[in-house]
Amino acid sequence: MEENVVYTIQDELGASRVAHSKGEEEWLAFYAHQHNVHVHSLYNTEKPIAYGNIIPDGTVYEGAGETARVKHLLFFMGCLWHSCECQVEQLNQKAKSVNTFGIPHYVARERFKRQCQELRDRYKIQPWQLKIMKECHWNRLKDPTNLKQSLARQVQEFLTTFRHRPDRMKVRDAYRGGRTEALHLCFNKLKTPEHVCLYLDINSLYPGIAVTRDDNMKFPVGLPRHMINPDELSRISFENDVAYWQPGANEERIPIKGVIQVSYLAPRTMMYPFLSTRVKVGSGQDYRSVAALCRTCAISGSSKPCNHPDSLRVFTDTITLDELAYAVTSLQYEVVEIHECLAYTQFSHLFRRFLNVLARDKICADALPSSWSDERKQQEVDAINEGMGFEGVEKLAVHDFRHSPTQRLVCKLSSNALLGTCIYYFLRCCTSRLEYDILSVYTLLLRCCTY
Repeated sequence: MEENVVYTIQDELGASRVAHSKGEEEWLAFYAHQHNVHVHSLYNTEKPIAYGNIIPDGTVYEGAGETARVKHLLFFMGCLWHSCECQVEQLNQKAKSVNTFGIPHYVARERFKRQCQELRDRYKIQPWQLKIMKECHWNRLKDPTNLKQSLARQVQEFLTTFRHRPDRMKVRDAYRGGRTEALHLCFNKLKTPEHVCLYLDINSLYPGIAVTRDDNMKFPVGLPRHMINPDELSRISFENDVAYWQPGANEERIPIKGVIQVSYLAPRTMMYPFLSTRVKVGSGQDYRSVAALCRTCAISGSSKPCNHPDSLRVFTDTITLDELAYAVTSLQYEVVEIHECLAYTQFSHLFRRFLNVLARDKICADALPSSWSDERKQQEVDAINEGMGFEGVEKLAVHDFRHSPTQRLVCKLSSNALLGTCIYYFLRCCTSRLEYDILSVYTLLLRCCTY
């Protein structure tokens, strides 16, 4: 594992994302509750267990460790996909011989029979080990008017306290834009034209964080650990604005960075919310980032005092671990439930070498005041080298400073826009070496500005 290489999992989180339905999730949870067993499924396992091209919806094991063997395979059969009789009757009325997915009914019916035969012949899975639930049968068990069957009453009682798990985490959802808004108007130029308003332009945080030598500002590197098992997620804790994970019961905690899908509550008494969420705007597909204390109020756009209970205030979002750690330990946010986490355990100043080049050329694009003595100029240059950590060929000298607005603009735009774009494509493509491609692009831009 190389130190300055970052590995990522695509938004789909590898091959672990499999289509599922709410009914499937409900039945698997009810089966585990009814038989007091642990069901290995997409909802608690990083990678589903597969038998060739056959992926059961749930697996129940007998025993533990190396001696564990398959006891039952659970299949939730969607009526449309498997051309159930209830759907075939409706489709035949429309004179159709194929199901909604364009598959002939007889093919869809025979497909599952062939899969069962393959499980028996190739993997020695006997028919009695297969537990099958049809979607239409499950819907009848959930029907509130069906109170004659004892199983239906058990299902309905179980679902009163059952909570659906949110959709699988998408890493891209953790990225949101910042907030810029006028909180209080101090002057009105039309009424008081004699006043002149000035603003302070702070150095962009992207290059500022990337070049810092602070160990708390390191970037995650290495291969991330994808956590979805409840036992692993329960070992995540927060302390002093840092997220920790305990690999084992008798092992020490280790700091982690990454993204996490979590349900949380904001403190009611907070004046300015820290964590933001995405709220749909209008009837289209547009979303906006909103910082709020109550999910229901954020969706409805209410500006009145909130009296909603905690069950309606809770947020479920994908955010970074650094943000959540600060919110929990310093701002009294409350973690209700952790659903999924993509955690890095190794860190490095990943982009420091590249950003140091941009920062160096941007700094020396402003000439030192001519009124300064040579001794004062040297002291200023030495302070810059020490503060920025410039060493070797990056180290600045007095003669490197010259007034060049074009060079300064190119370096500023490169450090903001080019860095973000290159990192985005780098993370998408999982390129093993970032610095060479970016440095070559930057060199070409810098050469253009010198002509």
